[in-house]
Amino acid sequence: MAAAPQQFADEVRRLAEELNEVARGVIHSLTPIQSAVLRVMAASDQRYAPFEAATLERYRKAMQLSGQAPDELKVDVPGVQQALIALQEKKLVWRAARGVYAVEEKHTVDVLNAEGLLAGLH
Repeated sequence: MAAAPQQFADEVRRLAEELNEVARGVIHSLTPIQSAVLRVMAASDQRYAPFEAATLERYRKAMQLSGQAPDELKVDVPGVQQALIALQEKKLVWRAARGVYAVEEKHTVDVLNAEGLLAGLH
């Protein structure tokens, strides 16, 4: 009987790793602006204001930190709006009210942190 708890623990670890792998795949398939929006939102906690000038600058910084060339750092409100829609469709973010967005699952923030994708954005 002692093997059952170990088997259960092993299965839980396997499923958690599988979930992490799926999340990493989705995160790494995002466009640069989608990734920047998600990362800035995750790093902002409750202080996320998607269209403020300071937030637009943080998106540029996030894109720069991920290796985007300076001429590819185009960030504007319509682009952010489209990124937010795409992130909602991918079930990575949700919108509670007009203009109020949040990361859908804390697990996504954990994966972003583990991948080093929030470094320099807090």
